Amino acid sequence: MNDPANAQPTLGTCPFCEQGEVRVRKCSDQCAGVHFFALCDECEAIWLKPDLQAERIFPDAENATCPICNADLFGSQARWATKQELHGTSWSEATSG
Repeated sequence: MNDPANAQPTLGTCPFCEQGEVRVRKCSDQCAGVHFFALCDECEAIWLKPDLQAERIFPDAENATCPICNADLFGSQARWATKQELHGTSWSEATSG
């Protein structure tokens, strides 16, 4: 059974590649603490704000890192955020699912 609190919310279809879903990524490290950013699951475009019209950046294809703490973009400290984790943040208001 699906748990709505653990659902992976989306900001919608990527406006750049028009193929991927833009989801919120949760990352954490000792200096920056817990932080969020949006990532297209297809082209890996990144947004630092929950607004897909805002400026986007792309990670280095050879060494993809978090745009906030520079840790491995897909390392053990990072994963897709859940609806529950986003509750009360600006990301929560921008997402669906």
